[in-house]
Amino acid sequence: MRIEPPPVHPVDQPVERIASRPVLCVQATDRLADAARLMAERSVSFVPVTDPAGQPLGVVSETGLLAVLRGQFDRSAPVTSALSPLVVVAGDLPCDQAYQLCLERGVSHLGIVDGQGCLTAVVSETDFRRLLNLSALAGRHRVPVVMRPVVNLMQPGQTLREAAVAMATGTDASVVVMAEGRPTGVITSRDTTRL
Repeated sequence: MRIEPPPVHPVDQPVERIASRPVLCVQATDRLADAARLMAERSVSFVPVTDPAGQPLGVVSETGLLAVLRGQFDRSAPVTSALSPLVVVAGDLPCDQAYQLCLERGVSHLGIVDGQGCLTAVVSETDFRRLLNLSALAGRHRVPVVMRPVVNLMQPGQTLREAAVAMATGTDASVVVMAEGRPTGVITSRDTTRL
């Protein structure tokens, strides 16, 4: 009689198993507009920047693109002008440790590198949510349990630049547009990639 090994808990599996491939990357010579276009076309919240050998230099995120709307950078500026560090891990790191690293570092994504330091995959907060099947996402909690108070309120006549400044100075990368005392829409950092 053959004894089967106990099943591996999903959080104990290597992080490379839940990672996204192929990696969408831009080069250091690409422009912020190129990164924004790629992010909008593929509906992703960040894009790694790599050198010609495939080693990660950092990441351009939706939050980084807010700098263009604020007027800090021109859309034709190189992606390196809005570069943030990319936390990288080996692919065999267990998912629970990778997720804990995200929480400790305050990041929503990780790069996975091979033995030569080349980027082979990325894992995002969305990948961890799918893995963990968080109860809030499964509808087991009511909205007030997971919602946050609105921090940034704006009027319809205000500019996108003003919205970008508000998103950068607040704790949340979004603004709620109010008209006649009622919310009429929301602008988030995801909208920056389209704009």
